[in-house]
Amino acid sequence: MKAAAAVPERKVQKMAKKNKANTMASAGRTETMIPQDNRQEAVEVLDFLRTLEDGEEKEMLAFLRGVQFGKRMGAGTAVAG
Repeated sequence: MKAAAAVPERKVQKMAKKNKANTMASAGRTETMIPQDNRQEAVEVLDFLRTLEDGEEKEMLAFLRGVQFGKRMGAGTAVAG
């Protein structure tokens, strides 16, 4: 029987980080990397989103998708979906 090979610490940390990301994703949470100068604005937006009820959250999502579509229309890259 072969002895188990030692796993480098860096690889262990990477595996743990990946496992944590998978666990968070499966819990319905997503983390996004943002530039530090936009952090306060992002915190305020997330705080606001947490105050919304389910119906309001869906309406906000529809609104943001409309804004995104309008922005793409202006850039000439919109695709009807």
